[in-house]
Amino acid sequence: SILSKGRSLRKNVVRFGLFLIFLGLVACASGGGAGVPRVSPAAQKSSPERHASNALIEEGKGSLEQGLYDRAADNFQESVNVDPTNGVGFYYMALVKYRTGEYGEVSQLLEKAEALLGSDAEWKEKIDRLKAEASEVPETSIPGY
Repeated sequence: SILSKGRSLRKNVVRFGLFLIFLGLVACASGGGAGVPRVSPAAQKSSPERHASNALIEEGKGSLEQGLYDRAADNFQESVNVDPTNGVGFYYMALVKYRTGEYGEVSQLLEKAEALLGSDAEWKEKIDRLKAEASEVPETSIPGY
């Protein structure tokens, strides 16, 4: 009957949707592309907010790799709006600011990232590396100096 075909179709659509969500989660967990660090397991916590924040970070990393800095910045900002305890989002916000020459907030964002991720040696090294690069920027390039 038409009614049973409708139910069957609805079940298949739901199954397909769940399958796509699963694939998306697997893709996010497998890491990012070359040159952009992936979200380490130590930087993750298990909550819906953290999962949503990490998904935004992954999307932002893709934009960053393509040189779409405004889009990446929006994704990273939204990631910390969703989960203000996700230091990875603050790190990437600092990275975008640094790459676009908006040096004024880089140090503050890296301090926030370090406060949240400092116990993770891999992230501590990345934060320290970006701090060192940012410290080489002449003060005359920083607004307010």
